[in-house]
Amino acid sequence: MLDNQGAAHPVRVALLLDTHTLPRWVATIVTEMQASDAVELVGVVYNNTSATTADRPRSFVGRLRNAWRHLDDVLLQRYLRFDAVRYPAVGPDPFGLVDVASTLSSVPVVYANCRRTAFSDYFDEPALAHLRDLKCDVAVRFGFRILRGAVLTVPRYGVWSFHHGDNSVNRGGPAAFWEVLLGWSATGAVLQRLSEDLDGGATLARTWTATRQISVHQNRVTLFRAAAPLLMRKLRDLYRRGEAALLPRADDVPFVPYSGRLFVTPTPRELIRRLGGVFWRLVKRRWHWSVWREQWQVAVAVDRKRGDSNDVPQSTAFRAKALVPPPDRFWADPVPVVYDGRTFIFLEELLFAEGVGRIAVVELGPDGPLSAPQMALSRPYHLSYPTIFAHEGQWYMMPEMAAHGVQEVYRAVAFPLQWELDRVLTLPEPVCDPTLLHHDGRWWLFAATRPSPESDFIELSLFYGDSPLGPWQPHPLNPVLSDARSARPAGKLFRVGATLIRPAQDCTPVYGSAIVCKRVRVLTVDDYHEETIGRFDPLWRDDLVGTHTINAAGAVTTFDVRVKRRR
Repeated sequence: MLDNQGAAHPVRVALLLDTHTLPRWVATIVTEMQASDAVELVGVVYNNTSATTADRPRSFVGRLRNAWRHLDDVLLQRYLRFDAVRYPAVGPDPFGLVDVASTLSSVPVVYANCRRTAFSDYFDEPALAHLRDLKCDVAVRFGFRILRGAVLTVPRYGVWSFHHGDNSVNRGGPAAFWEVLLGWSATGAVLQRLSEDLDGGATLARTWTATRQISVHQNRVTLFRAAAPLLMRKLRDLYRRGEAALLPRADDVPFVPYSGRLFVTPTPRELIRRLGGVFWRLVKRRWHWSVWREQWQVAVAVDRKRGDSNDVPQSTAFRAKALVPPPDRFWADPVPVVYDGRTFIFLEELLFAEGVGRIAVVELGPDGPLSAPQMALSRPYHLSYPTIFAHEGQWYMMPEMAAHGVQEVYRAVAFPLQWELDRVLTLPEPVCDPTLLHHDGRWWLFAATRPSPESDFIELSLFYGDSPLGPWQPHPLNPVLSDARSARPAGKLFRVGATLIRPAQDCTPVYGSAIVCKRVRVLTVDDYHEETIGRFDPLWRDDLVGTHTINAAGAVTTFDVRVKRRR
């Protein structure tokens, strides 16, 4: 962190814990803190007043009476255990317990004897004095209950904590639970600086994931994996930029009104009623897949009044005519290109029997396609989302290949059907749907990234350089957006007058649900800000259930649409 002379010193962090046996997602963060040059763990405060087994009744009658008094919690825990067995996590379970005693063995410890009210904890004076002596910059709450009182103001930058819910629509708990039972399309989480206002403190970082509509456990796993990196990212940002990292950004909301209920553990009647809704959702899903199959198709709209240099899509989708693939495959991610006065559409073609995408191309004539799509590029690994661009007299293709783990660029030997590998880009992590933009004398690469190897691509990262072929410099705010509702690119950026617009995918509640149009307000090597200005929902035909890319070149605008067809 920057001192008064501008020198960087590690951020001094104190941990507030109930025990040294922590859920895996917390233990991973603690281990990263201990190993990071940006963080110095200066102390641990353990909760000395949390409930223990000694507080629980020992007789059978006493346990039965206690269970009856807490029937809401008992039924909820029974359901959550069943759900976790029925829908287990893929990969390491973030809620498995890990002992971090050895990791924290060199960190000073103190025990807080809190004054407890019905829901809140107030630190005693010895614990407060210990915190003051630590001179910590941040205290991170991974234990205790609702913290109130002087502890919130002792650390220089307050007490930080996760709220696993979007605090604009969900305050309370249980985490990632009500979003499933109420059928919400997205589930949010915030890293916040705690205040006396429950879940209403200053927001430090946010993320949204697509709600897993059937399983609370799967929804919790998805959300906690996506939210966990927010803390270390913010601490590194504080280390790098000092107090400026905590100043409100242009897209920060200074006041978050909340008119919803305080969410709490459901009553038995409410739990059963809401679970009936989840079960009915499951029945409808299985019926849907028994009657229908879904197929991605390409839709093309032509406006002959637009010149060859045009790259602004049409603003209406209902005029687009579908190119229907054979039943054994789908076509998606169409990109029109004007080359030597001819119009070609590059697209992803995936045969269901093979399960691996390849890049195909079709020439568009005055009355439609001149032939079936022909193979342009195929590899043993999945290819999709072809970004086609010209640079210094050559044509290049940058297809999406995140499953391959690297990003390759191909050069046209004989456009449009023959391509050879030109180079492999050096990027810090696998990227999805790479999209190029030339802006203010620089080249920019917009791409989707993911918060963890087990997560979906729900974050937007930026890279900049002097050439579309690299080398690429990561933006210091990466990821600039963590939001399954609009992070992933949905086609080329384009300008309408002075307005720069970025098409983005809404991947909630499922991948490829709609296209969101974002106005880019700020794009510099230090900052990024965008705002939503509209969207394309798949409403212009009754058989549509999704759309997720839009591109234009010359007279042609292309969409892709997910169509339901009877089996």
